Amino acid sequence: MKTRKRKTKSKKKNKTLKFHILPKNKKTTWSGDFIGQIEVINYNLWSARKVVDNMNSVKGKDKIFIKDEYKRRLKIQLKKHKPSRKRFLNKTKKKYNNKTIDKILNKLTPKKIEKVYKDLLKNEKH
Repeated sequence: MKTRKRKTKSKKKNKTLKFHILPKNKKTTWSGDFIGQIEVINYNLWSARKVVDNMNSVKGKDKIFIKDEYKRRLKIQLKKHKPSRKRFLNKTKKKYNNKTIDKILNKLTPKKIEKVYKDLLKNEKH
């Protein structure tokens, strides 16, 4: 009686999706396609903006990007809206200065940045 050899199935390698390589700088990059050109978007920054838009807290796997987005929006708010500067001074005991605002925000905790930003938006008068 002959015995048959069983063929073992080889394991399939997981195919990874190929994404466009994202640059380190903040410039908008465009990628050519057979349809045309499309803008290459950093997914982490995009998801962080969605979190901040919904006023969620700084936590999760993208908390670094969320914190940076809160800092970016807080800087814009302080630059454009002068009454917010007084409220920022009351909350943080730090005076707004265009040249030193980055150092001030780097020393604050992510929770404090989030709290100050939400407070400024809540008390903003148009």
